[in-house]
Amino acid sequence: MRAADMDLLFPEASDQYKAPESDPLYLDVSTKDLAEVLVDPENRVEPEFKVPAGLEGHVAFWLKIYARYSSMQTVVFDKESPDKIYAVQDAREFMARGMGAIGIEIMSKRRLQSMLDALRHDLGILARNPKAQFKVGAPGSRALQLWGRCKASHWRRTLANIKTQKGQRDYIYRGIRASRPFMKPMEDIFREAGLPVQLSRLPLLESSFQITAESKASAVGVWQFLVKSAQEYMIVDERAGIDERLSPIKSAHAATRMFKRNMRILGDIALSVIAYNHGARNLVKIRHQYGVKNIAKLLDARNKQSPLGYASRNYFAEFLAIVHAEVYQDRLYHMPASSSSYRVQIVKLTAPQSVFEVAAFHQAPLDAVKTFNPDIFDLKRRLPKGTRVVIPFAIREISAR
Repeated sequence: MRAADMDLLFPEASDQYKAPESDPLYLDVSTKDLAEVLVDPENRVEPEFKVPAGLEGHVAFWLKIYARYSSMQTVVFDKESPDKIYAVQDAREFMARGMGAIGIEIMSKRRLQSMLDALRHDLGILARNPKAQFKVGAPGSRALQLWGRCKASHWRRTLANIKTQKGQRDYIYRGIRASRPFMKPMEDIFREAGLPVQLSRLPLLESSFQITAESKASAVGVWQFLVKSAQEYMIVDERAGIDERLSPIKSAHAATRMFKRNMRILGDIALSVIAYNHGARNLVKIRHQYGVKNIAKLLDARNKQSPLGYASRNYFAEFLAIVHAEVYQDRLYHMPASSSSYRVQIVKLTAPQSVFEVAAFHQAPLDAVKTFNPDIFDLKRRLPKGTRVVIPFAIREISAR
């Protein structure tokens, strides 16, 4: 698809409030940059993760969430057709007035509720009278602008499909910065496993690359492993003071094993990515029906044959958006692209030792050893034989592009 064709997916945002470029709440991302990134003009995206036909609108929506809208903005949209955005509630106005966090939260909720009430009111009118007219600027006028004149049944459906989504630009911005020491080593792990290296961007989607992230379901670390799935591949031992789920490097090795298993079961990279969220077993029955070439059909909310719920249906589009956002971080987040200045090796202890002793033996810089072993809580404690320690070795910093 041509960049010019993508402009329709990115109507101009009405961002009034500006701040220094370094503040991720206010980064200025142009419509042109968003549209061009989705087309991948510099061929930075691996072939497996180019945007497939039929998913352009969904990926464009999630790219906006990750690169245009921050956590101070809430997008009101249609969950079946996310390119249809009704409104954006922007709390940065309250920040500009000097309000505190509690005041901002209260005012944001009130304004968002008012937006939703007004939108539901006008869509309800259209559901009863599709020929209804609205003043310019009214939610009903915006809905007609997005959809055109439709039947009453359509408006009843849109009324049920209203959804909200907070922006995540600031989270992804910080996640990309946090991932920098680890990204090159993780790419190497996926390359050695014979998998697309840009699968290494999945932690930005799973956890915004927060090392100590823990979900409501008790999934832990940047790769968000549950205890049960982690114990297949890693050590999780509270008594020994080790939780390898907290290690981006050890978890990356575990993730490659999961992806290789998913590929054997499902035979398709898109389904394998969805399986990371949904589970491979639930996709086995449909593996011969869907794949990258017709993945849009599987992910279509109107496909009653699809076994996927809302989160799993959007997962692949979200991942594609994350990949495009990260590889074009220079355009979207104004960050020069660079890779880790370390290569890493996992050393298995042949005798009880502390991390300090291991670092000294390998002449590895202690600060880097701490960074790469967040799963080992006490670096002075002598660890049992068989414990794995990530040893970083300094290399010349190179451009990632």
